[in-house]
Amino acid sequence: MNRRFRVPVFLLMAIALTAPSYAARGIITKKPSGGTISGRLIITDLDPANPSIEPGDSLPFDESPGSFVTKFGDYVSFDIATNGSGTPAAVNLHLISAGQVISGIYNQDIVVESDKAVIVMKSGFINGKITCNGGALLILGSIVLGNIDVDNGSAIVKEGARVRQISFDPLRSTPADCILSVQDSTINGNLRLMKGRHMRAYGKISASNVHGKVVTDGIDIVKLHGNMHLDDVSLKGGLLAAFSSCTIRGKLEVLDAERCKVVETTVSGTINILP
Repeated sequence: MNRRFRVPVFLLMAIALTAPSYAARGIITKKPSGGTISGRLIITDLDPANPSIEPGDSLPFDESPGSFVTKFGDYVSFDIATNGSGTPAAVNLHLISAGQVISGIYNQDIVVESDKAVIVMKSGFINGKITCNGGALLILGSIVLGNIDVDNGSAIVKEGARVRQISFDPLRSTPADCILSVQDSTINGNLRLMKGRHMRAYGKISASNVHGKVVTDGIDIVKLHGNMHLDDVSLKGGLLAAFSSCTIRGKLEVLDAERCKVVETTVSGTINILP
C-alpha cells in the first residue's frame, strides 16, 4: 500500500560546513552581448556564506569596466552580493580557466582536471565515460552513455539531460569536495554517493527520474525534491537527508542521519528511518 506521510525533524543540530579556501565558483552560460554588460553563470561550488544559494543555481552578473571579457564556458570565481532589485548576483569575477565546450558526437572518455571546466551542450552525445578529478562538469540537456565518476570536484546535470549512472567513490587522504546537482534530468542507472574520509560532500536531485537505486554513505547533505521519481533509496549518515514531493517506487531507508525531513512523499515499499 502506498503511504503518504510527514516525518518531523529529529536530532536537530546546526549544519556547519567548513568554508572553502576560495570564493564561490561557476561557469559562464550567457556572456554579455548586443552592447549589454549583463550575463549569467551557473554555480558549481557551495558558498557557506549564502546557504540559500546552491550548486546548479543560476546567477546574473555584470561585467565591470576594466575586468576580463567573459566568454561562454569560462570557469570563474566570484563573490555574491545583492543587486539593486534585492536578488543575489555574482560580483568580482576572476577567470580560473577557459572551459572546454563539447557538442555533437564525442567518442572519447572525458577527464575533468583540477581548476578546469567541461561543458557538454544539448547537442552533445557522449559515448565514453566522464571522470571528475577536480574542477567542474556541466551537462546541459545532453546524453551520456558512459558512467559519470566524481572523485573530486563538481558535476551539474540540467535541462533534460540523460545519463547512465553517477557515482562518488573517492579514496583520498587530502581534503576535497564532491558536489552533485541533478535538475530536470534522468539517471538510467544507479546513483551511488560515498564520502571519503577528508572530504565535504553534497548531493541534490530535483524534478528528475532515477531508474535505479539511490545509495549514499556519509554524504553531508542529500536533498531529493520536486516531483521526483525514484526506485529504492538507502541513505546512511550525514548531516541532513531531506525528501519533498517524491515518489519512491521501492523502499526508503535512512540510518544515522543527524537530521531527516520527509514531506509530501509517497513510498510504495518499506520505510525504515532510524537515528
